[in-house]
Amino acid sequence: MDVRMPICDGVIATHEIHQQYPWIQIVVLTTFDDDEYIWRSLQSGAIGYLLKRTPADQVVSTIRSAYLGYSQLSPTIASKVFNQLSSKPSSSEVIERSQLSKRELEVLRLIGQGKTIRKLLRCCI
Repeated sequence: MDVRMPICDGVIATHEIHQQYPWIQIVVLTTFDDDEYIWRSLQSGAIGYLLKRTPADQVVSTIRSAYLGYSQLSPTIASKVFNQLSSKPSSSEVIERSQLSKRELEVLRLIGQGKTIRKLLRCCI
């Protein structure tokens, strides 16, 4: 799904598809990395958000992952999402830093920077 299309807005289409057919997994593939598009797409039910400059093999991998129900974001999109989450904490969902170990905080920081599991394992073990 793209967020901007000539006849239909992709975010609205994502919402409508997700409402009528919740088992369908939608991955956004777009050139737009605007925070508003990202949030609206994910809130509308998209399971992934990739930029069109994403290498073809990663797009294929994301589609296969989405089919299995796994979410995926481009690294730059993931860091934007984590930055937004850290700047907009919900009072009922806030985790006190003291509740997380030093290692857990480090892993969260690396994920927020868009590191993959492979990169995390390579640099942190």
